[in-house]
Amino acid sequence: MSLAALVAIIIVLKEYDQKSMPSWPLGITLNTLLAFLTAISQAGFVNPVFQGLSQMKWNWFVDKDRPLADFQKFDNASRGSWGSILLVFSMKGRLSVLMAAVILVSSTVTSTITQAVLNQGMRYIPGEGIAHIYNMINDTGIVESPTWITSNIMSAIFTPTNSTILEYTQPICTTGNCKFPIFSSLAVCVDTNDITDKLIIEETAEIYCTQAINETNKWEPLTWPAPVCHNYTRAGLSQDKYVYLTPWEESPLNSSNIFVSDHFYGDDNLDTWDRLYTFSNQSFAYNGILGTQIIYVNQSDAASELSPTKDNITLFMPYTRAVEALFYMCVETYNVTVVNGTTSTNVTGTTKHTTDFLPWGFIDGGKPNIQYNRTFTVDGHNYTYAEASVTIPQVLDNIVTGAFYTNQNLDGLSGMTPYSYALGQSLYTNSTFINVTGVERDQIMRQNIENLLGNMARGMTNWFRSVYPSPVQGQNYVSDTYVIVRWPFIACLAIQVIFSIIFLGWIMLDTRMRKIGILKESALAALFAIPAEDRATLDNRLSTVNDEKDSIGQVGNTSTANLAKGPYGQWNLTLAR
Repeated sequence: MSLAALVAIIIVLKEYDQKSMPSWPLGITLNTLLAFLTAISQAGFVNPVFQGLSQMKWNWFVDKDRPLADFQKFDNASRGSWGSILLVFSMKGRLSVLMAAVILVSSTVTSTITQAVLNQGMRYIPGEGIAHIYNMINDTGIVESPTWITSNIMSAIFTPTNSTILEYTQPICTTGNCKFPIFSSLAVCVDTNDITDKLIIEETAEIYCTQAINETNKWEPLTWPAPVCHNYTRAGLSQDKYVYLTPWEESPLNSSNIFVSDHFYGDDNLDTWDRLYTFSNQSFAYNGILGTQIIYVNQSDAASELSPTKDNITLFMPYTRAVEALFYMCVETYNVTVVNGTTSTNVTGTTKHTTDFLPWGFIDGGKPNIQYNRTFTVDGHNYTYAEASVTIPQVLDNIVTGAFYTNQNLDGLSGMTPYSYALGQSLYTNSTFINVTGVERDQIMRQNIENLLGNMARGMTNWFRSVYPSPVQGQNYVSDTYVIVRWPFIACLAIQVIFSIIFLGWIMLDTRMRKIGILKESALAALFAIPAEDRATLDNRLSTVNDEKDSIGQVGNTSTANLAKGPYGQWNLTLAR
């Protein structure tokens, strides 16, 4: 029975290992079934050990005189674990007794150890629900609205650059856990390069004067001190792109754009590429949208740290920076997952250059082709656009420009564009700059510029993917509690069953070799085991013992007996002395 229960446990565990936790009626669980089968197996191997110990107390007295007290010790061992432990010390490590003790003592923790076989884990398995995300394969059949694009760009511009990167288009995932195949989409990308080495910094003839006016003397002009005047310092890339710099940094940032889209001008816009230092029409002629150049002072406290009386060029030259960026059409490849309602979008690849271009002209000698189709080929799939190259450059051309004025910061956008205002805020009112100076601050400011431009590109990409949707189907996943079987913990029960079989076989073989009957724990056999004359002898010995409390123990230890057949074929414990 014990072996059958063990086999049943192994079959059940093997059936449910790495599978979903079963749900049975009446609240029965896999742990309940395991406990039930373990109890059967435990009863199956413990009872034969008890029976074997009961038989051993008879076998022990065959062919050799033994103290009668040993009979009691074997009887105690056959009734519980503690008795078996005491028997081990009495029998001086007899192997069969030791095996029985190990089985009985370990049986007290069998259920606990066997329950440790079962563990459970959490995983996600395919489930029902809606899971899709939009991408853009082409822009056919949609009339673009500059208003829609502008709202996305404005939202992107005012996303805090020091704490948040604008998220890509979010998927629809009804379970909150979804996986999507890796997919690609038309997108807007932006690259930035440092062009500080191209700056021209010069002192101009224009004068900038200030007076030390405060709350005390502001209504008393006669008490005002003489003005302190300085020449303007100008930093620029050319005569029409510059930033005026003063010791008080009235305008620490300026931005201008370069229209490079060829939709309107075709080859006539080649001269605009000459105004860019790090991008060329050889690489981006067909998918370039707009270039922008930003000149800025990388330390807003430069003037307060250095003496205003110093030459302005010397003062501001170490702090002036320039960045060039190019917005262009591209194809991005995404790996999107949703875990517990949180979307993770990783861009695994970017295709920057078109593989095919269909210029304006006539087809078949007469049919006009009025669209400027551009095609990217990624993993054997074509991503084509035409109308997008019309609207996006126009919108960006009117946004990506302007200066930032620190002394008008409290007056809203006076003299500034939303773009230049947001850019100035990210550079000069950023909380991450507190107690940060030098190279570290320079790096943070440069990163914030890249973040803002990157957010704008993502905003336009999100607009593309929402207006020109081509759904990518994903798979919903639901949480699943599954069974983990820790097989080593079943070894305890298996060893106990095997040891009990070995022990029982050992006792049966020993009994057969001694050619005695199977007496085990028979009460009648024990009652008639000692002949009447020997019982009388024991009574006399008891009467002579002074210690009444331990009289039986003393007589049992001093009296020896052996097991032998009586005249009528019964087995008797005959006193030897």
